[in-house]
Amino acid sequence: MPLQQRIALGELALLVDTCPHRRGATAVRAQLEGGQWTWAGDYVYEAASFENELYHYTFELGAALPDGGHVLVQHYVACDYDGCDRTRFYAVKPAGAVELIADETLSEAWGVGDDGAFWYSDRTGYSIGYHVASATWTYRWDGAGFQRQPGPVLKAEYANWPCPDGVVQPVDAVTGLDVGDPIPVTRGAAIEVLATHPEGTAPVFEYRVGEDQFWAENWTQTCAG
Repeated sequence: MPLQQRIALGELALLVDTCPHRRGATAVRAQLEGGQWTWAGDYVYEAASFENELYHYTFELGAALPDGGHVLVQHYVACDYDGCDRTRFYAVKPAGAVELIADETLSEAWGVGDDGAFWYSDRTGYSIGYHVASATWTYRWDGAGFQRQPGPVLKAEYANWPCPDGVVQPVDAVTGLDVGDPIPVTRGAAIEVLATHPEGTAPVFEYRVGEDQFWAENWTQTCAG
């Protein structure tokens, strides 16, 4: 029999049915008390426990908004391998309407700014465990959609190259087209991330490795170092 969690949303509340899970309780159904919105996952009650191991959803209150509305945060697992934890956001209006406002994010931080606008941060386009660099962007809700703010936080996910000696192909920062000869990267070489280009269609970063400074697109490590 599922246990029920109640998340207060001002005069409303989200009632969440949960079942046991190896990562803690997982949400299986949810209904907005005082509204029409419902949610249901694909948990199979009759299945053996190990068959539901990958299924995992949780809800939490993300923020109370100045207009009396709220933001609900749902955490979920998008696939059955490492790096698949995702976060989505729902806006709950005071009258009970619910709208999905952001999905498939790699967000770990969110809140309400001094101007009353909701924001969240997201490591856009990043693949955990593979990409050499990440850019954490802040997205701000303007009432109609999220606008990406300037000044991302850049990070070298690998401070030193973890794989055997190899090369990386430099590219043009805007077009992503190859330019110049491949640049050698030795095992243990220090990696700095200097910049990213917001117009790139894939993760494009400027790096410094030793005396070489270059742009590279989708630079990843594949040695599981």
